Amino acid sequence: MAQTTEQAARILVIDDDKDIWKAYRLVLSPEGLPLDSSSAKLSQLLNEGAEQRGALADPTFDLSFASQGKEGHQMVTEALEKSPFAMAFIDVRMPPGWDGMETAIKIRQLDPNIELVIVTAYSDRSLDEIVHAVGSNDKLLFLRKPFDPDELKQIARCLTSKWNIARKERQQRHDQRILEEQLRQAQKMESIGTLAGGIAHDFNNILSAIVGYTDLAMMRSKENTVIQDDLSQVRKASMRAADLVRQILTFSRREPKELQPLQISLVIKEAMKLLRASIPSTIAIHQEISSEATVLADPTQIHQLIMNLCTNAFHSMADHGGTLSVSLSETELGQNTSAHDTLPPGRYVNLTVSDTGHGMEQATVSKIFEPYFTTKESGKGTGLGLAVVHGIVEGHHGRITVESQTGCGTTFIVSLPVATMQPSRPSVSAQPLSSTNHERIMVVEDDESIRDLTRQFLAEAGYQVDLFSNGTEAWQALSQNPTEWQLLFTDQTMPGMTGEQLAAKVKALSPQIPVILASGYVPNIKTILTPKTGVSAYIQKPVDRDTLLSTVAKALACPSTRSKVQSVEEV
Repeated sequence: MAQTTEQAARILVIDDDKDIWKAYRLVLSPEGLPLDSSSAKLSQLLNEGAEQRGALADPTFDLSFASQGKEGHQMVTEALEKSPFAMAFIDVRMPPGWDGMETAIKIRQLDPNIELVIVTAYSDRSLDEIVHAVGSNDKLLFLRKPFDPDELKQIARCLTSKWNIARKERQQRHDQRILEEQLRQAQKMESIGTLAGGIAHDFNNILSAIVGYTDLAMMRSKENTVIQDDLSQVRKASMRAADLVRQILTFSRREPKELQPLQISLVIKEAMKLLRASIPSTIAIHQEISSEATVLADPTQIHQLIMNLCTNAFHSMADHGGTLSVSLSETELGQNTSAHDTLPPGRYVNLTVSDTGHGMEQATVSKIFEPYFTTKESGKGTGLGLAVVHGIVEGHHGRITVESQTGCGTTFIVSLPVATMQPSRPSVSAQPLSSTNHERIMVVEDDESIRDLTRQFLAEAGYQVDLFSNGTEAWQALSQNPTEWQLLFTDQTMPGMTGEQLAAKVKALSPQIPVILASGYVPNIKTILTPKTGVSAYIQKPVDRDTLLSTVAKALACPSTRSKVQSVEEV
């Protein structure tokens, strides 16, 4: 068959007279005939006559034949899986099996989109009866025997073209539905993200007080192991609550990310070591890490992504055991991507997490990335695990797909773009948690409990502390005596003047004073951590004692601050 730019349209001929098959071949698929055969010569004469009359010659069709209705019905069934027939010519009389009308009815029920042509020289049934019985009269024609070659060819041309156009329109509608669903999902994430951002600050302030005072109580009750154990449980619960807020912000893509070149294989191996200790021995773990590629990512979020996917897989196999498979490979995406593929061409790493668990129905698969959707029993899941994974992947300009079937397990594939930069290995130096110079620190916080807690942490570490409940009072004091304080620790969200605004004023007056900004939620921390704003460091609430003291020590250790401290002491 000659090469064409488009795939040849498939046509099914159902007729018990195999001599008629030859006629169809002569007219519709002459290229498949031997060149020296009498049929090929006859076809050439027919086509030459068509060209002289100005008709189009040699249309390209892929013909299949059946001698009975049941056989044709089976062929249509099998074709639907991969390459459906565009049309079928059905003889009206095919003893001893189904007649043409019964065959057409069953094929129409099987494939509503196929174009049907009832071919007849004589029928016991009227045309109106056949039309009424078969239905979809816009996809049904009649052709009288003996048929004219040009008429047969033109019918095949028109109906297959019509079928192709309708198929493309259906594909476009399908792609449109996918895009609309993606848009609805994005809008849903955005709505919940807005809500999450609104409550994150206040909720993290509450957690700061709980975590902080728990730390103080643990410091002051070291001799009482019973109280220590109880307080430890309070602290763990508080940190889980803080993690819940971070998960909400993550899937809504509102959690600030620290993107850096990351060899993702190292994170996978670290996560798998942690998982092995918590997953029962009834579940085997298989790893196949064949890539050492670097991605531009937030290490914490990638670690969380892996843990969430593997935990989800573990839960699906908890009752009967199975195999958890984790692999990392690389792939190259070219220009030929589907209409709804959101990834541009380029190199990607594919993280694949598979399980042999109970699998999911397609109705469940379509909802698994929705926040708070869960198939687990009450109390065994928040419904945020896969929603968080979705948010992380989207935030890293990647894609996640899922394949699942009931009883056959589930496979998640995460594709992330490969970065050209290599991961750096900075040296880490521990900062002291106590002060020997007794630096004076201005603490600005509108929440009384957090303000008092911060004072206790800093004072017990050897610092001098002055407290202010808002930015306006703090600025009035500092503008009058700019050399009194060696560091400013301020909350971000306060009435009257924000922490960022206060930091800008301090920078303009005394640029050598370091500023630490703390907040339960900042939409885009990168815009604040710049030389222009004067903010030296940012701490995400809830803040524990060690994080606070190490951040303060690091900020005070910078050269400009040390020189300022020395000049204050000399005075």
